[in-house]
Amino acid sequence: MFETKGVEIRRDIHFSEYQAIDRLNFSTAKYIKKCPRVMAASGSVEATAAMVLGTAVHTAILEPASFKRGYKPAPKGTRRGTKAWKEVAEMYPKAEIIRRNEYDEVVAMRDSVLSNGDAACLLKGEGCNELSIVWEDVSTGLELKARVDRCISDGDDAYVIDIKTTQNAAPYAMASRMVSDPFYYLLQMAWYQRAYYAAYGVLPKCVIISVEKGPGNPV
Repeated sequence: MFETKGVEIRRDIHFSEYQAIDRLNFSTAKYIKKCPRVMAASGSVEATAAMVLGTAVHTAILEPASFKRGYKPAPKGTRRGTKAWKEVAEMYPKAEIIRRNEYDEVVAMRDSVLSNGDAACLLKGEGCNELSIVWEDVSTGLELKARVDRCISDGDDAYVIDIKTTQNAAPYAMASRMVSDPFYYLLQMAWYQRAYYAAYGVLPKCVIISVEKGPGNPV
């Protein structure tokens, strides 16, 4: 279906290692829909607070041991740069220090996802989390990469599962984001399908699990 070569499957690598792989990913490629100059500059954009929170939620759900080691809450009411914040940072030099309310929100979102029957069915049991795939698309010569939140394989049947944090997880809101700037979730899932097909020769079905930030954290 898609002719590829140079495929590599990389399990158990940290997100920072994946980021360092010099290949084109969807997070950069999607900006071509706006302007090549925007796409070229997208790699230099600093992570926003929402992006940091989203990464923490992914880690809490998919890599609970890594979340426990890698994220620590600052004392309640503490601001960055204060003595109390620095003391926590010195105590856990390899961890990301986040505000107590942010940490509590991450835990609440994790618990909400894992208590949802449909989501839990997809996230528990056999499967592979945080799978990194690199490949070359023969038709364009582009060297590509993808990092799939979770994939499940059962013979010729497979799923790729993506977790989204959002202000509104309602179906109508997520449907809009499938085709709207800057999300393009439909194209993103197609990118993951191609990555999985390059690695395993199976075109998977796609599932998005979305969880809201805020009261109740609906899934």
